[in-house]
Amino acid sequence: MKRLTVNTLSAALYPAAFMIIGKIGGLYIANSIFGYTFSITNEIQKIFSLQITYQTAEQATKINNISTVTMLLVLLIGLSIQLIRAYFFHNTHPAPRTLVKLAELNFFEIIGDSYNIYVNLFVWLLYYWIAQVLVIVDFVTGRLSLYVLASGFVSAILCTWLAFRDVENEISEKTNFYKD
Repeated sequence: MKRLTVNTLSAALYPAAFMIIGKIGGLYIANSIFGYTFSITNEIQKIFSLQITYQTAEQATKINNISTVTMLLVLLIGLSIQLIRAYFFHNTHPAPRTLVKLAELNFFEIIGDSYNIYVNLFVWLLYYWIAQVLVIVDFVTGRLSLYVLASGFVSAILCTWLAFRDVENEISEKTNFYKD
């Protein structure tokens, strides 16, 4: 397989796992806080045959809001780490102070090349947008509140803008380097 395909597939494992862990963790936290009783049913005619059902639709919406926010926060933390790596720990533009501090702490491996940083960044960004599509579907079907949709959408646009801004800066730096 090509290097890009292998790196993309290996980079995709972490956000997928974090997305699932965030959703399940959110369900656990919400059920622990509110103490709602739920049941797990098997409905073969639906897309996902295993369904978690609650006594009322309000309970299901409240639990879904909390679990979705938890999932988005977990993905946002991972995406933020990738953005921080792209902005500050990129091998083409580390600040001298950063290099000295990393040398003192023996953390040089945190600095990455463009290829690995941008593959990871865009995979995490893609997963965040996939989560946003799922949030939109849940909102349209009435299983999610507007504030979850709005906050997730605003954060997705902001992270996308930051990622493309860094790529644009990287391209302009390399263009200016080759002009001189």
